[in-house]
Amino acid sequence: MPSGLIPAHKQSVVLFLERVYGIETQDLFFRLLEEAFLPDLRCATMLDRNDGSESDMALSMNRYMGNSILPLLIQHSKFYSEAENYASLLDATLHTVYRLSKNRMLTKGQREAVSDFLVALTSQLQPSMLLKLLRKLTVDVSNLSEYTTVALRLLTLHYDRCAKYYGSSGGQGIYGSSSDEEKRLTMMLFSNIFDSLSKMDYEPELFGKALPCLTAIGCALPPDYSLSKNYDDEWYTNKSAGPSDGPYNPLPINTSSIVLNNDLNNIVQQFSEHYHDAWASRKLENGWQYGESYSGWEGNKAHPRLKPYSMLNDYVSLNMHSVMKKERYKEPVRESLKALLALGWSVEHTEVDLPSNNRNSNIRSGDGTSAFDYNPHPVDMANLTLSREMQNMAERLAENAHDIWARKKKEELNTCGGGIHPQLVPYDLLTDKEKKEG
Repeated sequence: MPSGLIPAHKQSVVLFLERVYGIETQDLFFRLLEEAFLPDLRCATMLDRNDGSESDMALSMNRYMGNSILPLLIQHSKFYSEAENYASLLDATLHTVYRLSKNRMLTKGQREAVSDFLVALTSQLQPSMLLKLLRKLTVDVSNLSEYTTVALRLLTLHYDRCAKYYGSSGGQGIYGSSSDEEKRLTMMLFSNIFDSLSKMDYEPELFGKALPCLTAIGCALPPDYSLSKNYDDEWYTNKSAGPSDGPYNPLPINTSSIVLNNDLNNIVQQFSEHYHDAWASRKLENGWQYGESYSGWEGNKAHPRLKPYSMLNDYVSLNMHSVMKKERYKEPVRESLKALLALGWSVEHTEVDLPSNNRNSNIRSGDGTSAFDYNPHPVDMANLTLSREMQNMAERLAENAHDIWARKKKEELNTCGGGIHPQLVPYDLLTDKEKKEG
């Protein structure tokens, strides 16, 4: 979508695209979703305000979403099935539109369009792909309001469709059967909706949506299932304690009281070297080479940081951006370790006997001072297997790293007089490509 167009102009472009050219292939559809539609959906969530104020641009974006983008995405819902190669993009779209469903400036018709899209999308997805969304919903349904009606409808239809996936020991056909975490989240949804209703005055419309939802969830649960406390529950509740609508407000894990001991600082040093070597290996495999200044031209791809870690400077000068720094590697490792400790984990450093070519970045030149003979050897992690708990923690740490970056970026933009950045959104709204680039 060309930059500089106002929402009304974009609406005309989308209408022309759909009626004149059409979207006939799955590849074209997902390319348009990633490069044109998803950025605008994300923008609409960024323009929402939780103080009740409105802007002409926000209202115009909402009309564009409700009248053009969402109907088009619903019309082409056939592309959502058998789209394993686009799972990350669909996940980002799902969470973006769900966040949009809580936008306070949506009209009733626009909110219905959001609801229809979420139903169309989730009906084509495997139930396991909704795990992260269920985690959010357990928090959101704890405080039912007019802004949670979309969530109630979504849950009702989802559990009606996938009842055997959650409740039958034999599972549901190609979907298989639910995990323990999915069953636990289902029970939490039931309990939180019930508790929320018990504290409210009777509202016919809200109760009319909540009671069928309770019935659908209750019928999906095994009759002998009981809720057990899990460490993840507390973390997700605390993470979602702030407002889940309105402008994104990054809240990294508070590590101000965490101090790393010498062993952990050694881990920071060693992993920073590995981090640099792994990055350098990928660059060299893709045809890059060392150069005094950066050049991204094909046939002359040079990068000044393609040299041994020991040759990088510790910090960068404020007025000399070309000076390399080790701190760019140390800081994320250090913050991740602090976050682990803040979350109650313990980290032990165990010495292992690594092959000599895995211990350090080696300089093959005679004097050991040239960057042109740099031959990086990152630690081989091919045989390492992470438990499910560790994989969940890795996802949390990645989200925390994004929150740290986002807070700094917001401060930087505020210093310059304000502005927005396309990635100043919650971590789960990012595409896989954006997560890797970050």
